[in-house]
Amino acid sequence: MHRFLATALTGALALALAAPTAALADEDVDPWEGMNQSIHAFNDTLDVWVMEPVAKGYDFVMPEIVQQGVGNFFENLLLPRTVINDFLQGDVGPAFRHTGRFMVNTVVGVGGLIDVASYADMEHDPEDFGQTLGRWGAGTGPYLVLPVLGPSTVRDTLALPLDYAADPSFWVNEAGVSAGLTAARL
Repeated sequence: MHRFLATALTGALALALAAPTAALADEDVDPWEGMNQSIHAFNDTLDVWVMEPVAKGYDFVMPEIVQQGVGNFFENLLLPRTVINDFLQGDVGPAFRHTGRFMVNTVVGVGGLIDVASYADMEHDPEDFGQTLGRWGAGTGPYLVLPVLGPSTVRDTLALPLDYAADPSFWVNEAGVSAGLTAARL
């Protein structure tokens, strides 16, 4: 219950704060250039010393077919978020197509490990809450580099809590399973 309340409050805050970003001047797309450069340098260091060695180890240890299955699984988990945003943007056709894709890959594709829907030409056009806020008229706001996550905008950053809340793995309450899902996604 506390996750639902926190998500609802964060979403309301994101919507309230995103609207004023439309008023920001487009001339100064990086007013936080110094901070962004520092965070970018941190991200580069993290990438070189942590993320790249882990990724190389993963590539070395995991067969390509397993890597493909893991990628398919997590792409499938994004489909509920896409469906929600399709509806919020008024795109009913894509919402039903994405719902069908999710159902086919979850049932026939063994929980999404196999991307069966692609063979049936059921394309996936990911949608997120930043795009929905944009459809509703919220401007992007200034360029922003986030620690670990990388380049973004104010609007997309404010939408992140809603994106996370729309991810089914967010609602897994078992600490070990949740940590395992996060590690596998990374």
